[in-house]
Amino acid sequence: MIERLIGTQVPSGEMPQTIGVICQNVGTLLSLGRAITQGEILTSRVLTVGGESIRTPKNLEVRLGTPIQDVIRYCGGLLAPNALLWHGGPMMGFEIKDSLSPVTPGTHAILAFKAPAPHPLPEPCIRCGACNDACPAYLLPEALYRASRSAQLETLRTLHVG
Repeated sequence: MIERLIGTQVPSGEMPQTIGVICQNVGTLLSLGRAITQGEILTSRVLTVGGESIRTPKNLEVRLGTPIQDVIRYCGGLLAPNALLWHGGPMMGFEIKDSLSPVTPGTHAILAFKAPAPHPLPEPCIRCGACNDACPAYLLPEALYRASRSAQLETLRTLHVG
């Protein structure tokens, strides 16, 4: 998003602050504004409820502590009973194991996806590069795979693998 807005990429392993940028989501800014102008403490959170398996996607202000299943019910429930529930965005979020978990100050999205199909057996890589083109984080999956399979530790460090 930063690169699209200002034309500068955050260096790998760095935070946006290193290039003079601060990223905040709308819910955090709303809470901060209310705290400063009205003296309100954080008791609710603006969050997005969406995904292909939510009956009626919505943006809502939800009280902290509300069970996630109640938020989903308010949005008309799930279209698929075995939907995969996700806390946060699709790239950085994590699976919700228990729908009785509460909305917390860190909750900004609840997503519901169709349950994934069983993974087929992997096919051999033909080095077509399609994975490189598809990666939203500009990683090089094919290069990462080859370097990890052949234990090229220096190459993996260059590619910023742990």
